[in-house]
Amino acid sequence: MAKYAFWKKLDIWFNAIPNPFLTNVDWIDILITNHPANYNKLYTLDENSCYPIESNVYDTVLAWEVIEHVLNLEVFFSEITRVL
Repeated sequence: MAKYAFWKKLDIWFNAIPNPFLTNVDWIDILITNHPANYNKLYTLDENSCYPIESNVYDTVLAWEVIEHVLNLEVFFSEITRVL
């Protein structure tokens, strides 16, 4: 997937295992424990699971093995749609 992810990218909840093939990517998670060299901005989710990111900023959102951990799917997809 990394070879198809161009422009402005957001990786959601990589769970401390960053994608080494991505470049120029931002990351959002519940807890930030490290800063991978190939990731730019790091965002932490707020208590309502809203993204502290402006609207219409990203061209690509990556979410690998995430959906089974999401408590509120409506907010999750709404926030992805908003930042895309």
